[in-house]
Amino acid sequence: MTMDNYELLLSRRSIRQFTEEIPSKEAVVKCIKAAMYAPSARNQQPWQFMIIDDRKVMDKLSEVSENLRLIKKLPLIVGVFADSTFDKSPNSWVLDCAAATQNFLLAAHAQNLGAVWMGVYPREDRYIPVKQVLNLPKNITPFSIIGIGFPNEMPSFPNRFYPERIRYNDWENPLDF
Repeated sequence: MTMDNYELLLSRRSIRQFTEEIPSKEAVVKCIKAAMYAPSARNQQPWQFMIIDDRKVMDKLSEVSENLRLIKKLPLIVGVFADSTFDKSPNSWVLDCAAATQNFLLAAHAQNLGAVWMGVYPREDRYIPVKQVLNLPKNITPFSIIGIGFPNEMPSFPNRFYPERIRYNDWENPLDF
């Protein structure tokens, strides 16, 4: 059973508690494929991905930054990296990798998997240690790490729609509907 696209967008939540079951490589690659279909500036597609399920590597990554400690509890992670060899539009890779990360999260949710986006870039205290642990080449910059697995929680569905934040033609003119 699949959910409609609009429901998929509204119901996706960051999952931080997972079962011990590891998603199939096919399911993870399907998420990466969706990530590769994200929009990118000048179609540069500056991304590279790394599937990581080696517990030793994951444990090392979990120690390099407070926001990566969750990795200790995750069954599998995927790194999203920018590759400067594809850089046609300087600094647009940040937006491109963000779009790819979001597509990945939505594809995971569409497969009834849970996922969480752990930010790495632009904080040097995060991305430099990740680069070192993963022995990344000079042209590769870590952007995000995504935890993925089978959810062991269902976060609430909060209201995030604020009509008062919508303007119409002019900042002083709120949308009236």
